[in-house]
Amino acid sequence: MLRLLLPLLLWLPLASPPPATRVLMKDGTFYLLKEPPQFSGGRIVFTTVDGRVLSAKQEDVQSIGAALKPTPTPRYSSQDSRALGAIARQQRDKEGKTAEVAPRPTRQDTVTPKKTSRRTPTPRPTPRPKA
Repeated sequence: MLRLLLPLLLWLPLASPPPATRVLMKDGTFYLLKEPPQFSGGRIVFTTVDGRVLSAKQEDVQSIGAALKPTPTPRYSSQDSRALGAIARQQRDKEGKTAEVAPRPTRQDTVTPKKTSRRTPTPRPTPRPKA
């Protein structure tokens, strides 16, 4: 039994692919690499996963590192009433439906009315009839 497990345990790390290396350029583009990049004469030479050999100036490269793992999407329990909005959103996305959302109100300049005097008029004596 040990004879069978030992070669399997030694072979297993070799069988798993190494984590992909990612080169991020300053302009925002990134390349996934088949093997680690080589540095020569102020330039970086690398081979992408699809087999293209590229070179770039070292000052054009922002970072070299392991490829980012995608963040897992949250799963909501259908029994949780606090997550009903998120559950409905997931179901709409899965079915390809869109929800109509009211557009944002447009800001209109309002004219402020001029203040009018609230003072009562001064009482004036009424003229007496001439008789």
